[in-house]
Amino acid sequence: MNSLQDRLVTLALILSETVWLYAVYASIGILIGLGRSPISWAVCLAMYSASLYLSRGIGLFKINSLAEFLLQMVGGVVLAYFLVGISNVPDGTDFSKAWIAGIKEWDFDQGEPVLCVILAFAMSAISWMRGGFSGAADFPMQALMFSFRIGIMVLAITVTLDMFHPAELHLNMLMLLFFASSLGGMAIGRIMPAQGTSMNGSKWAQIIVVLIAAVVSLGALFSALGHNFLLYISRPIITVLSWIGTVVIYVIIFPIAYLAGFIIKGLRWLIGEPTAREEPQVLQSEMGLGDSLQQLMKDAEEKQPSIF
Repeated sequence: MNSLQDRLVTLALILSETVWLYAVYASIGILIGLGRSPISWAVCLAMYSASLYLSRGIGLFKINSLAEFLLQMVGGVVLAYFLVGISNVPDGTDFSKAWIAGIKEWDFDQGEPVLCVILAFAMSAISWMRGGFSGAADFPMQALMFSFRIGIMVLAITVTLDMFHPAELHLNMLMLLFFASSLGGMAIGRIMPAQGTSMNGSKWAQIIVVLIAAVVSLGALFSALGHNFLLYISRPIITVLSWIGTVVIYVIIFPIAYLAGFIIKGLRWLIGEPTAREEPQVLQSEMGLGDSLQQLMKDAEEKQPSIF
């Protein structure tokens, strides 16, 4: 890749990876009762990008590895201290350099201030380390592709959590940014001509713009339609899955259950009945496995239909 490609792919990497990192932070904040992420996406973006470019800048100078580590650590601690304080100070409270001394006096609507600040520092440190690792990578294109794979799995879970939670995490809009930056960066790294190639008549820019516009427009359309429309179009899918599950139960599970029942009866006949001294436990029902499954199916039909 030429220098322009490298800069654009690096920018795409920063945007895409900070989105799914923030999604993880927001989910943790919801699970522990904070109702939000301990750090905002802007703080995550600032920590990650600063670490990445600092790592690349230090790499240009031939300095001791210990000095490089200390410089990065000091820079990360100072930046995290100010960003965590600015983003977590409650409304109506003035920010000061010694903000950490007044944590216990803070009044949060949800969660404990001390726990929130501890998590904010931990998440800022993770963002700083991830940015440093990405800055030290020799091939940003491979790092972007790896981040895209991880981000898809993470967002599939976190966006679903955001849909059914009352807290507004704005993951839907950030998901659009994730796909736009990731697909755009990978398209630039793969499609954009190398340096020195004639740009006359090239269609790489149109391909990239059309691809990003299509993905973002489709995502924005589904986001604008709302949850009720998505639930409406998902009903046929749930119905079909329910039919498939019923077929699997009657075609596969029931025959296996009846076969297992016959095998158990045969073993009892071969081994013999237990002696009177063992006082076998009296079963309340003499139904076999197949009959028991049929009874469960009948009980389930009396309730409201559900795929589960």
